[in-house]
Amino acid sequence: MHRPPPPPIQGPSRPAPPPGLGPDRTIRWFGARQYDVVSRRQLLGAGVSAGEIDGRVRRGVLVRVFRGVFTTSAVAASHEGRVMAALLAGPAGAVASHGTAAALRGMVPVSRGPVHLTSAGPQHRRPGIVVHRSLSHDSASTVVSGLPCTSMARTVVDLAASEGPVVTERAWSTSAGNRTLRPRAIESELRRFGGRPGTAVVRRLLEPHRVTVTGRTRSELENAALAMCGAHDLVPPRASTLVEVEGASYEADLLWDAPRVVVELDAWSTHGDPHRFRTDRARDFDLGLSGWFVVRLVWADVTTDAERTAHRLRRLFQRRLRELGRRW
Repeated sequence: MHRPPPPPIQGPSRPAPPPGLGPDRTIRWFGARQYDVVSRRQLLGAGVSAGEIDGRVRRGVLVRVFRGVFTTSAVAASHEGRVMAALLAGPAGAVASHGTAAALRGMVPVSRGPVHLTSAGPQHRRPGIVVHRSLSHDSASTVVSGLPCTSMARTVVDLAASEGPVVTERAWSTSAGNRTLRPRAIESELRRFGGRPGTAVVRRLLEPHRVTVTGRTRSELENAALAMCGAHDLVPPRASTLVEVEGASYEADLLWDAPRVVVELDAWSTHGDPHRFRTDRARDFDLGLSGWFVVRLVWADVTTDAERTAHRLRRLFQRRLRELGRRW
């Protein structure tokens, strides 16, 4: 079946205020809708004269963020404000991309460095803004916090190309923990742009992620975990055991009484929805308050990385026994 092409990359909307507001109210009108930033072009289009703009710049009512774009607030523009300012200063149709889009999504910390945009048009040089040219302007874009930016999949690949494996791995881990990764969309992006920089890094991250989230059931995970314990001479745990904590009963996947360690086996099929993600963390908190140390393992931990996992568990058991003054 023929599918329509994805929507083109879109830039920020250019709202028009109602007439007759006067210069200051017009400035506030734009600021309230654009993270406290406004462009000279917008103000001129709304009937504010160049002299009125320049006078307010001299008095500090308008503070320059980028050439031709100002903040309307007494404080420095927020990250979202700087991104909006860059979009207003940049070429038409540009969207936030690379590390800037990743920060908007919470994948990486906010940087005070240049704002990164992607545009299908020609290169656009402006201090504080880096514009990446992309002929694939039909690649789907989206909106995050009211700001146009590249899709999650495109952001991951762009980040790998610009920042390298270390930053990308951290961003990947954060997104996986937040359940915002979209492996199929990432695979599609890799097929679309298979030869561009960054794709090799993303492929290396995608393969173990695919193994982890193939929908392994808890019984399969439990059998693999118990096999790991037997193969590496760990003290046999109790499996699927009820634990009474904080006035509630929780079922622990694997439990060692003496060191008071609980291992939870995370399968994507049972832990993949946001509600379960939150309740699992609340349970971990309750177990911790009751003196239990909680470890979460996935399929790769108890299979391909079994030896390393067993070694780390053995070290954890020894430390916990010393802390609690106990023996096996």
